[in-house]
Amino acid sequence: MKRVLFVSLLLVLVLALAGCATGAATEEPAAEEPAVEEPADEEDAANDIELQVAAIKQAIGRLPDGYRLVLTLYLLEGYDHEEIAHILRISEATSRSQYLRGKRKLLDYLAN
Repeated sequence: MKRVLFVSLLLVLVLALAGCATGAATEEPAAEEPAVEEPADEEDAANDIELQVAAIKQAIGRLPDGYRLVLTLYLLEGYDHEEIAHILRISEATSRSQYLRGKRKLLDYLAN
């Protein structure tokens, strides 16, 4: 169950990042631009997702310890900032700021 949740969260993150990278997370493609074609079959789609998951895991691994811990506890484990603050013995404000900074750094790593 945790693996399914983890993969689902990573997929959501990948889709969100794809939207950020193109600048059109919720917008329809412009009429003059051709729509991005879906992979030809399910196997190609699964391979694409596996590559994206691997890239996200690698980028998370590159984060500084504080950012990585807070990001992992919040996104993957489902803790709120109050719980994270208690677990890590930091303030809630520190938890929130490390989460936002970690998320920004993660997006930068994935964009490059």
